[in-house]
Amino acid sequence: GPNAPLDLYAECDADFAGCDDTYYSTSGYVFMLAGAPISWISKRQTVAALSSTEAELVALTEACREAIHLRRLMRELGEEPTEPTVIFEDNQSCIALALAERRKHRTRHMGTRHRFIHDLVKDGTVKLEWKEGTNMAADTMTKPLGPTKFLQHRRAMLDY
Repeated sequence: GPNAPLDLYAECDADFAGCDDTYYSTSGYVFMLAGAPISWISKRQTVAALSSTEAELVALTEACREAIHLRRLMRELGEEPTEPTVIFEDNQSCIALALAERRKHRTRHMGTRHRFIHDLVKDGTVKLEWKEGTNMAADTMTKPLGPTKFLQHRRAMLDY
């Protein structure tokens, strides 16, 4: 019905050091609402990630910021989100790091991103779920794909 809550969720991805000139990674996400893509980005990261986990954490931070914005917009439009916004991520190390209460010493340089995401999970704003990388429509935002894979992902965004 018209008062039923709308499902807002996202897929988030990053390539690692994909730029041959700068070695910066690319962040990408796609937000879906009521079965349609409503927000997406493909953006070169502005920091050099030291690992694929860090590149994914940077992308996840950007997706979490967008989730906050979209949840506020929904609230203003009278569609209060009742559940956390699920963000699908294909890097299990990134998810584990974000969910960990304490980070390891070797990840200290990622501390503020870790804490930001961790707090959003803890307060129920977002929920992180793993999704196999080959099934991530967000791949279209982070890496060149052949026509078959591109069309498969584009179709997936429109067939949710």
